[in-house]
Amino acid sequence: FSDIVTELKKWDRGVALVLMGEGSKAFCAGADLTLARECLKTPEDGRLMCGLMTNTLNRLKALPLVSVAALENGAIGGGAELATSCDFRILTNKSYVHFVQAQMGVSTGWGGAARLSKIIG
Repeated sequence: FSDIVTELKKWDRGVALVLMGEGSKAFCAGADLTLARECLKTPEDGRLMCGLMTNTLNRLKALPLVSVAALENGAIGGGAELATSCDFRILTNKSYVHFVQAQMGVSTGWGGAARLSKIIG
């Protein structure tokens, strides 16, 4: 995803970006926890991933494009953080935003809580 944001910064033919989920399960369900357990073996691995994702979402927010998160269903965990990085969020009656991190005993490590407080006041 970081590479995509880098490419979008160079994009000079568009004015807007719409992020959508694929299929009908979720806008974005965040990290694959099985994969995360395999790849994030040390606290340093976790810090590196948090740094990468925080940087990526901050760069997404700063793009000179209007960004829209089209949430047809759930934005869960990292997906909720991704939704807060967009300028606008469009929801349906099936949409929900769920910061599951608290249930896992961790904070929103990618800046989502700070962005959410700015969105809702």
